[in-house]
Amino acid sequence: MSLPLARLQHQFLQAIQGAETSLAEHIAPQPGRTPTERLHIYRRNSQSTCHNALQAIYPMTCAVLGPACFQTLAQHYARDHPAIHWNLNQYGTELPVWLTHPPDTFSALSDLPYLSDLSRLELLLHQAYYAADAAAFPAADYAALTAREQVQARLQLTPATGLLQTPWPVYAIWQHWQQHGTLPPTFHGLDAPDALCVHRAGLQPQVSRITNAACQLLTQLAQHSLATLATRSDVASAMPELPDYIARGWISHFILPR
Repeated sequence: MSLPLARLQHQFLQAIQGAETSLAEHIAPQPGRTPTERLHIYRRNSQSTCHNALQAIYPMTCAVLGPACFQTLAQHYARDHPAIHWNLNQYGTELPVWLTHPPDTFSALSDLPYLSDLSRLELLLHQAYYAADAAAFPAADYAALTAREQVQARLQLTPATGLLQTPWPVYAIWQHWQQHGTLPPTFHGLDAPDALCVHRAGLQPQVSRITNAACQLLTQLAQHSLATLATRSDVASAMPELPDYIARGWISHFILPR
């Protein structure tokens, strides 16, 4: 009995992701390989493609774990988070969170507590590279607002701007990787910054060190007016830096509450 096309497509997707299906029964036999063996070819190609996509996004994470361990990790990750988007640049976004609670098979990752934040930095760099372009901040439009409107405005980060607070020396690791293409020989004694801002300069993602106050401020710009943020003790010290953040292209526009 033939299956509707949509059902066949769904079963094919499940099969290449490793699930047991009855799809082989609906594949016309050919000499040389059985239907199941032919499905395995697609499955192996899919696994290889997903592994390569993860490795391209997380090269430092791969270097920390080693190629063999990273390949095994990629297989386990794919079972929990199969690729569902047509654009593989969207694959792997859950890996940093997944690394905080990996399967029991990877219990040894508890000895690498920095790995999740390192992968978060790599994901932000990847997202910054592929983020949509943003126009320059409309300074003239902002200047034309009344004084009341200016302090009620909510500033918006560019799509390429991301933030990370971490107690681990991921910035120093990234710097060494940028300069030498390798991990530092040891992570001990590396300086651990308060917070990082990932942004894009032209086509190249960059990482800048910022204070915790600046990170909190940038995180909350879209949710609160400038007037409200100026009263917050945890971010007020960073308010004078806003013109610099705009000049550096981290902030693209503003909105006014209705």
